[in-house]
Formats: sequence, structure tokens, C-alpha cells
Amino acid sequence: MKKQFRLKKTQDFQRVIKKGNFVKNTSFVIHYISNELNKLRIGISVPKKTGVAVVRNKIKRQIKAMLQTHLINLEKIDYVIIVRHQYNINEFYKSREALISLLNKIGDHDFEKKN
Repeated sequence: MKKQFRLKKTQDFQRVIKKGNFVKNTSFVIHYISNELNKLRIGISVPKKTGVAVVRNKIKRQIKAMLQTHLINLEKIDYVIIVRHQYNINEFYKSREALISLLNKIGDHDFEKKN
């Protein structure tokens, strides 16, 4: 994921989580809020309960790969994706479907039909 799509500052994460809406399932919680920049920004948070840094970084890479093909279709708002403890690192395709279903709930998109 390119730098222009990243949400990095702590205050931006806190603003999205505290003031925005959210959708959730067993693997993910996605907080989202509109921004005044009119561009898409995504932040990924993996709690330390999930494992050591190597595992957390692998999960972040997997989520970035899941999102890569859908960045064009996403609304121009801020997203914070929080990975839950139940996320299974070995079930990439099942996790991808779960993430896409949450993104479909946020907007009026159907990512499976567009790609």
C-alpha cells in the first residue's frame, strides 16, 4: 500500500475510533469517518495479544494484500482496521471474504462483482 493511503498519526487513529462509526465481525472491527482531504486513508492496528512483532507484521502485510485490489472502489474516507484476537493467520481467503463483507456493509459497494 502506498504512503498516500496510510493513516499513521496517533491523533488520526483516535479521531476515527472515537468519533466515527464502526462495523465488526469475528475477525475485524472497521472504524470509519469522512475526512476533509477527499482521499482514502487506511490504518491497521494489530493488538499485542495477537503475538510477537513478526506475527503482527505478517498480519498487517496480509491485510494490505487483501485491500490492494479494492483500493479503487473504496470511498474517500478514513478507515481504521482493528484485527481481533480470533483472526487466523493461516486462513487468508476466509479472512479476505470477512474483510470484504465488512467493507460492503460500509458503502453501497459490491467488491466481488467489480473485480
